[in-house]
Amino acid sequence: MQKDRSQSQSLSRPSSRSRQHDMLGFDSLMGFRNSMDHLFEDFFSSNSPAVHSPKCNVYEDKGNFHIELQVPGMSEKDLDVSLDGHVLQIKGEASFDSKADDKNYHRVEFSHMAINRAWELPPNVNVEKLQANFKNGILDICIPKHKGSEVSKKIEIQSH
Repeated sequence: MQKDRSQSQSLSRPSSRSRQHDMLGFDSLMGFRNSMDHLFEDFFSSNSPAVHSPKCNVYEDKGNFHIELQVPGMSEKDLDVSLDGHVLQIKGEASFDSKADDKNYHRVEFSHMAINRAWELPPNVNVEKLQANFKNGILDICIPKHKGSEVSKKIEIQSH
């Protein structure tokens, strides 16, 4: 009877080898799920190139406004900075051609990138002297303020 009891204990509690096998099965299932998630992400994102709004910093110093745009993977040739009235618009498009070199890619995720961002500039800027600089994936737009254009005063309310 002692032998039967030890067999029942081993059936109710899996051995360390069974636990490893269960973990391998679980890992395989999670790997399959991750592959399916990536498949759907790739399917829905690759059919139409999305236009992204890149992250930016906007700050002001004594004589200028600055807009810094984070555009990694792009060069100054990929970017277009334009001004329409007082609306500053930055567009860009870059492509990565994995067939252009002799590497044997197993996965290509960054084949195309497009950006578009616009700001309405305040009336106290000198749009004739806008400057754009590009360094290390950061586009810096310097927007000079008009000298003496900032007028602040208290306006009295009159009653009739």
